Amino acid sequence: MFLVFDTINIVLSIVILIYIFFLYLIYTKSKNVLIKNSYSFVILSVLLWTVSMVLYRSALEDSSLFWCIVLYASATLTASSFFIFSIIFPKGKMPCFKSWLITILLNIFIFLLVIFPNLIIKGVVLIPGEEKEITWGSLYPIYFLYISSFFLVGLIILFNKYRKERGIIRNQIKFVFLGYLIGSNLAMVTNMMMVSWGDFRLNWLGQVLSVFMVAFTVYAIITHQLMDIKFVLRRSTIYFLSFSITIILALLLRYLFSFIFPDFSLQYSFIRDSLVLVFALYIYPFISDHSYRFANKYFFTSLYKPQEVISEISDKLRSTLDLKLIYKNISHSLMRVFRSEAFAIILYNNKTKEFDIAYNKNFLFYKNEKIKFNHKFQRYFAKKGRTISVDILKETHYNEYEHCIDILKENEVVLISPLNIKKKVLGYMLLGQKESGGMYNEDDVRVLDVVSAQAAVAIDNSLLYEEVRNFNLKLGGEVEKATRDLKKANAQLKKLDEAKSDFISIASHQLRTPLTVIKGYISMILDGNFGHLSKKINEPLSRVYDSNERLITLVEDLLSISRIESGRLQYVFEENNLKEVVDSVFLELKNNADKKGIDLIYDFEDKKEYKAKIDPAKLRQTVMNLVDNAIKYTFEAKGNKGWVKIVLKEEKKNILFFVEDNGLGIAKEEMSNLFKKFSRGKGMFVVHTNGTGLGLYVAKEIVEAHSGKIWAESKGLNKGSRFCFRLAKA
Repeated sequence: MFLVFDTINIVLSIVILIYIFFLYLIYTKSKNVLIKNSYSFVILSVLLWTVSMVLYRSALEDSSLFWCIVLYASATLTASSFFIFSIIFPKGKMPCFKSWLITILLNIFIFLLVIFPNLIIKGVVLIPGEEKEITWGSLYPIYFLYISSFFLVGLIILFNKYRKERGIIRNQIKFVFLGYLIGSNLAMVTNMMMVSWGDFRLNWLGQVLSVFMVAFTVYAIITHQLMDIKFVLRRSTIYFLSFSITIILALLLRYLFSFIFPDFSLQYSFIRDSLVLVFALYIYPFISDHSYRFANKYFFTSLYKPQEVISEISDKLRSTLDLKLIYKNISHSLMRVFRSEAFAIILYNNKTKEFDIAYNKNFLFYKNEKIKFNHKFQRYFAKKGRTISVDILKETHYNEYEHCIDILKENEVVLISPLNIKKKVLGYMLLGQKESGGMYNEDDVRVLDVVSAQAAVAIDNSLLYEEVRNFNLKLGGEVEKATRDLKKANAQLKKLDEAKSDFISIASHQLRTPLTVIKGYISMILDGNFGHLSKKINEPLSRVYDSNERLITLVEDLLSISRIESGRLQYVFEENNLKEVVDSVFLELKNNADKKGIDLIYDFEDKKEYKAKIDPAKLRQTVMNLVDNAIKYTFEAKGNKGWVKIVLKEEKKNILFFVEDNGLGIAKEEMSNLFKKFSRGKGMFVVHTNGTGLGLYVAKEIVEAHSGKIWAESKGLNKGSRFCFRLAKA
């Protein structure tokens, strides 16, 4: 027997691959062994049923009856296996012996009715160019009753469980129930009801429709995070609609081709079906795109973009140190995006060892204005550092944190997101139920994880600022009382400032040696001095090397600042060729630029000597900072390749150096802050997250120590920038 690969069998073959993929997901992702095994058998039953359909449609006249019997015998397993699964899911409890016995006996009975001739299936009639027709026996209604009864009873069992359960489990059951309610009913219409009155045109469609009920169940089993049923259903509906429209158009084209060219289509059916398949693959992306837009416009509310939400909140957090405004900004943004009914921020009070309610929007907090969590609960979140559903927390850790979870449930908290600073819990963000009544989805959780990390830093900085501000107010009061005390305080502050500078200097010195050693060893490992490295190890080790390089640069900048502020930065001015300094920087950073796909261009006049009285090591640090910044903030946009250009030229009695790029650019309002300490441009964190805002400040101090001038030029955001400095010729 040769397999026939017409359009329908190609679609069924794709469906077979999908079922195999689902089987892989169940075995690799599911944690409950009984659920994994039981639903694997369900998928295998549907897989066997689909393979049997392909073989049945490919069979010749002498073997068609045999494969028809195999097809309808395998279909019995899809119903009985679903019934057993409905008993086991979602808690993984073994069915009683009576259920097993009844299911097996009924399956054997209906199996025998299918196998014995003329009882359910009498024969198969081949009709050229059309689907095969089956002649039914007198007991076909029993077969129909068997399949429909098992599916019906399974759905009733799931519905009763749905009514009793709450939280995540309830939504998982709902998802499985809806998938099978829709999928099994549609499959029974095409594969059982239509064929019973002699219409066999769609007797293969049930295998395709079953993909959706299996997909819904697989998702419900393997998901360990939160599920938003409406969110998933809307996407699934769009995919199903797009797929259905594509199939319908492909079948219409096939029918039209056969109608216009009947002789040609019979002789060259493979060519016809291949053309139809190419047509379906070509139009699917177009149909999917328009279905998504249509559904979002007329049926669903548009989905938010996580990156835009994170960027918006980050900009707001950077713009203020006012705690109340920080709380308000976070609350307003998250409640607007998630449509949450309530939001609160609680912060740990070191004095009372309890959590104070710092901000509350719509939570009742029944007992008091303080919440007490035990240290074990806090250590859990300090280590985990992730947003989690209170329902999941209750299911997995209730025995450990019973008191804490009861407090959260009592106050109707749905999500809890830790505000962690260096694995220490500063507090928590608490979110209530969504206005729609739906669950928070995985995108929501990812956004909260990022926002909570940013919020923790902003709140911590604001608290420190509040402490400093309160201290200054207190100091101001002391000034009014006694000038003598003020002088003592000022003297103490100077000592503290000197101690700070000494600390930074000592710490930086102490860090340089181990960092340099780390750099040396990693470099040797990457070069293969300790043996060959696999690609799996080489890539993360290269990232460690890059991170170490950034840390070395940070230490150098901190050391320079410490020396600058304490007046201990010593310069050794000698007549040197500035070109040699720029050459070394160009050669060192060329590889970095190549890795990013950026053209690094070096423009100078070869015959000229660019001599000036300089400290080569200090000035090299300045050139390195300027060129490295240009590479970091240059990117490929709108088809234009990124480039960075280094220029060195003589200008009358001066030497002019500048580095120009077509990268991110600088907003006009931020030009005045560029060379200030710890200053970074708006939106820079999106392109390069590791900057400190120290490099340009150090560069300015070094250039001015050389009696030179440094400045920046830019036409605006996304229009590139130019950083320049000018030195007097020797």
